[in-house]
Amino acid sequence: MKTTFLIITSCLLFSCSSSVNTIESNKDESYQKRSSKLFMVVYTTAESESLMEKVAESVSSSLDSIKIESTYYLQESSSLALTPELPRKEIVFFGPDALIILGIEGGKYYNGALTDLQLGIAIYDPESQKIVWKAQVDSKKGLGLGGIENKIAMERLGNSIVNKMIEDDLLKID
Repeated sequence: MKTTFLIITSCLLFSCSSSVNTIESNKDESYQKRSSKLFMVVYTTAESESLMEKVAESVSSSLDSIKIESTYYLQESSSLALTPELPRKEIVFFGPDALIILGIEGGKYYNGALTDLQLGIAIYDPESQKIVWKAQVDSKKGLGLGGIENKIAMERLGNSIVNKMIEDDLLKID
């Protein structure tokens, strides 16, 4: 009886702690480039800066694992639009193939922990000077341990975003 209780409790805890990420994307059909060097502009607010830095680090780590060079820049803004405040000097110095623009579009909290997160992502091609890919990310952690900000949930989120970029044929993988 005690063993059965422990097994059921473990299963419930495990199922509550796994995150689910869904990503809907739209790629410009004429865009055929594959990037190997990406610069992320991560839009934050004072309240979201710490969380968005974790998201950026997770995406950057996932890109690094497949040998895609990347860096990110945190930019305080409430909009995902391309703005004159883009860090042009840093972008030129890094010399990316494309820009990733990333920001929060929504979220839900439960008992002080962020449980659901909605992100907007766009890829901007500097050569054509247009947005060539857009994605909506819906990350649901459930009501489990530690909210969406825990390390495993962040790793899964970064991997999901990069896997969607691979699926949409946006990355140059050797």
